[in-house]
Amino acid sequence: MKAVQINGYSKKLEALINDVPIPRIDKHQVLIKMYAAGVDPHLKLAINGKVRVFDRYKFPLTLGIDGSGVIEAVGQDVRDLMTGDRVYALLP
Repeated sequence: MKAVQINGYSKKLEALINDVPIPRIDKHQVLIKMYAAGVDPHLKLAINGKVRVFDRYKFPLTLGIDGSGVIEAVGQDVRDLMTGDRVYALLP
C-alpha cells in the first residue's frame, strides 16, 4: 500500500509517498482502506519539531491519520463493526 511519510523533523514539509506493507490486525482491531485523509494542525507542529518535548515520534512517520474509508478486515473479537462498513477515524 502507499503511505505519505516523513523521515525526520524539518522546518519545511518534505513528505514522500512510500510503499509500506499492509498492517496486520490483532483480534481487537479493524483494517480500514482509507479513501480520504487529512493532516491536522498538531501534526504540522510535530513535523516542525515544535512539540517534540511532548510527542516523540518514530520515523518514518505516516501522515494522514484523520480519515475516512471502508473496513476491509475485522479482528475476531470486534463486535460492532463489519467488513464493508464506512467509517471515519482519528487514529493513534
